[in-house]
Amino acid sequence: MGWITARKNLGVLLAAFERLCARGYDGRLVLVGRRYNFGDDDAFERALAASPYRERVVLAGMAPDEDLPALYSGADLVIFPSLYEGFGIVPVEAMACGAPLIASSAGALPEVVGEGGVLVADPTDAAAFAAEAERLLSDPAQRAAQGARGLAWSRRYSASEAAEKTLAVYERVLSAS
Repeated sequence: MGWITARKNLGVLLAAFERLCARGYDGRLVLVGRRYNFGDDDAFERALAASPYRERVVLAGMAPDEDLPALYSGADLVIFPSLYEGFGIVPVEAMACGAPLIASSAGALPEVVGEGGVLVADPTDAAAFAAEAERLLSDPAQRAAQGARGLAWSRRYSASEAAEKTLAVYERVLSAS
């Protein structure tokens, strides 16, 4: 998750999780990330404190980079309902680990996630996130296929390719001056 802040839309994630639990899901909601020192999501914290499923929500805090692959790979699915992302490294990391991904269609996420995940058109629609999660959770073959599509899509992103493209931009700028 990176940072736990209002922009991450965790209230909608919690509402979707509560819907899933009410319909029989017995898993946990694991939130990984640290809180901003400012702009905390007080509404989410109030909703969490009042949630009948509070004991099934794990606030894991920051995880070392080397632990992230195990967290993503061990997840039933990854839901990323962010209201704004300039890029969205979390969805790319999740897809690279083969985790089935459901993300909002906000900011750069449609381009980043592409065919590698399920996009929810309205990032404020908890029912839509819950419905997509229930669809994937109820069909192991479909969940595995979504994870495989995400893994294939994530191969579009690599540090070496980014470095090569950045170098090419610098070379074009230098040659133009």
